[in-house]
Amino acid sequence: MGVDCSKQAMTDRTFSLAELSQYNGVIRQEIYLAVDGIVFDVTNAEFYRPGGGYHLFAGNDATFCLATMSLDAKNVGKMDFDLDDEQKTVLADWVKKLSSKYPIVGRLILTSGL
Repeated sequence: MGVDCSKQAMTDRTFSLAELSQYNGVIRQEIYLAVDGIVFDVTNAEFYRPGGGYHLFAGNDATFCLATMSLDAKNVGKMDFDLDDEQKTVLADWVKKLSSKYPIVGRLILTSGL
């Protein structure tokens, strides 16, 4: 069985937070979100589109929000946090659910402001 090079190339792609922010369904047509370092293409899901209930996650890192079940806009993109065991389980469930429904297009990389 051969390796699908086109799919592998897509999952090897990396995104900075600034680059990810372009994929919000407004600036760019595609809608991506990151969860636990994985970038998913959720373009085909109505609720991530502008006006949808989860659009606040579009073009952002939703890790903290999903782990804590928060729809508070101030928590979107929150990167400095600790999760308890229950929140880690919730996050793992979200990653599993998203991975089964949406294509993985890359990984989120965090850069320090050196």
